[in-house]
Amino acid sequence: MDSMTREDLQGEEFRDFYTDAVAKITEYKREDKPLLEAPEPRSRAGPRTWTCT
Repeated sequence: MDSMTREDLQGEEFRDFYTDAVAKITEYKREDKPLLEAPEPRSRAGPRTWTCT
């Protein structure tokens, strides 16, 4: 697993949002605070449209 880890990735595009979110949830639960509402997910590809034929 260590061979799959890279420390040279820097910048906002390489931020680990999942780990940040889990840490924040853990902090709120430890302090018995209500959880914040999750924001709408950002879509990279834009909205999808489906058509039936």
